[in-house]
Amino acid sequence: MDTSSAVWQHRTPAESAGTVEDTDRPEATDDVDGTAVAGRDGQPDPESSAGDRADLRLGRSIASLIALAAVAVVYVLHAALPATPFELPFGNPQAFRTVVPEGWGFFTMSPRTPDVLVYGARADGDWRQLTVGAHEGPASLMGLNRRNRSQGTEVAIVANQLRPEEWSACEREPLDCLSALRPREVPVANFSTLRSVCGEVGLVMQDVLPWAWRGLPTEMPSKVVRVVVSC
Repeated sequence: MDTSSAVWQHRTPAESAGTVEDTDRPEATDDVDGTAVAGRDGQPDPESSAGDRADLRLGRSIASLIALAAVAVVYVLHAALPATPFELPFGNPQAFRTVVPEGWGFFTMSPRTPDVLVYGARADGDWRQLTVGAHEGPASLMGLNRRNRSQGTEVAIVANQLRPEEWSACEREPLDCLSALRPREVPVANFSTLRSVCGEVGLVMQDVLPWAWRGLPTEMPSKVVRVVVSC
């Protein structure tokens, strides 16, 4: 007699029923391939399904933001280009230049561009700095206060009224050169809405100190001019 047949014949009905139940029971599926994990009753796990839906919504949101940012960059670049036959749908370059006046050149400006500092003349002959602090400093609320940006436009309005030959070369401390100058005979006008540069002032256009020379007591060459600004 076959041994396996004898063992099967000696099983009790309860054992046989348990064997069939174990065979028909659905196995839990792994969630590696993205399918929900099935429970003992064969239904998807609610917690796993909710997590998958949340991940899917997050992925769609990130993809949408990336797409919107890419479209915005394309429109800004197109507005900064010279005349071109290529047009974008609903494109109005003038409107984009109004909303984003800096354009792409704002981010590609050379870090070696000379800074223009403004000093106000005191009654005792000394000078006080009128230039607003760094844009990212605490005084500017870490960039939320745009006052220093508006002052840059204000200084440009004043400086553009000066001829290149009116600037004096300076090889020493700029304030010493300013003190040795006489104010420009004809005043210049400040047409800005917010005016912080008024009266007798000195403008200093100085080259940026190279990073490699940061530890040296070097005074970079500059150009200075002393003017009277009417507000």
